[in-house]
Formats: sequence, structure tokens, C-alpha cells
Amino acid sequence: MITTDIITLAFSGDGLTTSFDVRIEGIPIAPDGASHFVVSRKDADGEIEVLRYGVDYSYVAHIVNGFSNSLTLTLNEPLPAGASVIVLRTTPIFSISYYPENKTPPKQVEADFDHIIKILQEQGHLVKKLREDLDAEVVAREEADAALERAIEEEARVREEADAALGRRIDQETDGFDEVLKECRGILEEMREAQEAISDLSHGDLGGPVETIYFTSDGVAASYTIPRPKIGRNILLMAFEASSRRKIHFAERTPSDGSIILELAGPLPAGTRFGVVFLRSVNAGDGEAVNTEYEHIQNEPSDTWVVNHDLAADYPRVLIRDSDGSVTVGGEDWSRASEKIVTLTFSEPISGKAVLSV
Repeated sequence: MITTDIITLAFSGDGLTTSFDVRIEGIPIAPDGASHFVVSRKDADGEIEVLRYGVDYSYVAHIVNGFSNSLTLTLNEPLPAGASVIVLRTTPIFSISYYPENKTPPKQVEADFDHIIKILQEQGHLVKKLREDLDAEVVAREEADAALERAIEEEARVREEADAALGRRIDQETDGFDEVLKECRGILEEMREAQEAISDLSHGDLGGPVETIYFTSDGVAASYTIPRPKIGRNILLMAFEASSRRKIHFAERTPSDGSIILELAGPLPAGTRFGVVFLRSVNAGDGEAVNTEYEHIQNEPSDTWVVNHDLAADYPRVLIRDSDGSVTVGGEDWSRASEKIVTLTFSEPISGKAVLSV
């Protein structure tokens, strides 16, 4: 006689256990090992896999009156933590015939009614499961609709805030436009004055060219020395970063030796390359002749040219042309070995000429 309505059991895995005690009444056991129950495994993500007898699991049934009231289920490998194994009784449906002329034994009638009860239990379980799934789907749909409504409201709120922020930004930019325009006009005026000053210096009594010396910061020094030329003097115009062309503010000192000391507000980051623009005077005022250009001819190809010159300036401008007449290197790509020697280095041997000028 069926005394419980338990038709399915689930067991949680711990990563170690392989055997489980299954207590479900009325499971017929066939001689070949087949039985009227289904074993499935549900992983941590909810995916369900039906297991195979003899491949994924085995069992030992505890028989009472031809039926199993419990069995020991053994998996071929431990059930992972977070997973579960589910056992569901599945009673087959078949027809039963009773003939009035033959009396059916009471035990057979009881067994047949137990069979019907098991079928009804399992069908009821299926109906209950379908109802639970339907209810869950309804709840999920309601939650999805509510989430969608909240998302629409949130999007509207964010859009309103963005529009308000954009309006405030436009107002701020409009309010500050006059200040920006004033600042731009000031910068243009400074540039105009600087250009006029350079023009006056270049065409006045000094008569020298505008040149640039490049330095590389070591991250420590804040002052740099520009030596005095042999003839004339240097007049600083501006300093700027080589990469960004950003103007660098500075002060200058002129020691008794005639050199110029460039004082920055503080050390620049190590590795920062910056240029100093200055006007070089080549008219000493004493009537002495001054060489302003020297040409070096390099007939044999070489990756290092050593140029000895007799110019008045310690830092001449350098223009290099290869044997085809093409300009290859600008004035900052050279090193000063001494006052009268300039060393030019190339990535590969070339021939040509170098023109040094002040």
C-alpha cells in the first residue's frame, strides 16, 4: 500500500559525496537493472542533464514485496558543490482488465489500485510543476514590465538632467565668452609687440640673426647658462617646450663674464626638451671683421662629420645638404665639441656639405 505522496527527491552536492539514500515508495525494479525512475543532474547555472544508468550512476534497491521502498544511488563521480541530483518516480500507464467470471485476488486489486494512485500522484506532480512554472513566468513578466517602466523613467530623468547640465554649460560658456575674447586679444597684442621688437632688433644697430639653443632638463636644474659669444652679445627673446611649443616663463641674470643665466620658475620634468630663442649681435662696434658663414665639404661618405670653423658665434646655425642637394638635418641636430668644433652624427654614412652661419 502506498503510504506517502513523495515521488521526487533532490540532493545537494558538496564536491565529495557520491552515494545518496533515496526513499521513494513503489518503484518497480526490473531484472535487467532498468527501473521506473529518472535521475537528472542540475548544475549551479540551472542547466539540467538526464543521467544514464550504468554510465553515470548505479543503484542498489531495497525490495519489499516486489517493490522498492528505498534505494542507494551511487554516482560515478562526486556531485559538485552548488549542483544537485534529482530522482523522479515514473510509473508506466497500461490497461487492466477484470472478468466477472474470474475472481481477482485481493492482493492484485490492491496492487492495481496502488499503481493507479502512483500514476495520479505523478500526474498531480506534473500539473503542480506546470502551475509553478506558469506562476513564475507571470511573476517574471510582471517584474520585467516593472523594470522596463523604471528604465524608461530613469532614462527620462537622466535626459532631463543632461539637458539641464547642457543648458548650464552653454550659459557658463556664454558668460565667459567676453573674458576669453579679452584674453585672446591680449595674447594677440603680446605677439604683435614681440614681432615688432624682433623686427626692430633684427634691423637696428645690432643686426644679428634670431637663433635657438635647445636644452634637455634633468629634472633638477632650474637655471641654464648661455655663454657669451666671442664677438657681440646675446639678447634673450623667449623660451618654449620643444614638443608642445608652450611658452616657458623665465628671468635672466647677466654675470660679469658676459654670459646669460636663464632662471626658470622651477625644474622641468626630467627629459623635457626646451628651446631658448635669442638675438645674436655680430656687430661688436669696434670695427673688427666678423665671419658670418662657413662651408664644410664632406667628399667621403661618413656617419660622423667633424667641422672646424672660425665663426664668431659659439652656437652657429647648421644647414646640411646631402650629395643630391636635399636638406637632411636642421640646426638642432648637432653637438658642440668645443668653441670652434661642431660634430654632426648621422644614422648612416653620407656625403655632402654643411653650411654654418651666425
